Amino acid sequence: MGPTAEDYLLGGLAGSMLTTFITEASIRSLEINSLSLEIDGKLCLQAIHGVKKKSNSGFEKLEYKFYIDSKAEISILYEIADHVIFYSPIYATISRGSVELIRDFEIT
Repeated sequence: MGPTAEDYLLGGLAGSMLTTFITEASIRSLEINSLSLEIDGKLCLQAIHGVKKKSNSGFEKLEYKFYIDSKAEISILYEIADHVIFYSPIYATISRGSVELIRDFEIT
């Protein structure tokens, strides 16, 4: 079995955050030798499958950690990480919950 939809969501989030981080580091002319991001979250499988009716079927919390190899000052790297949580479009979409989802379908 391949990746789940949730895996793709987290992969998209990681990609957006990493791109935002690298872009900001580049603007500041910082050298980043390597950068990776680990994201972890738990889902209630009973809620996903309708067994637990009043539970949240989504992620209640996501934890992430940057792994950075750089000679830049730690305070600057923290500033960039703060920049990421404000400017990463996928992070903003997930964390602010401000996207209106409009349902439509076509029956054929």
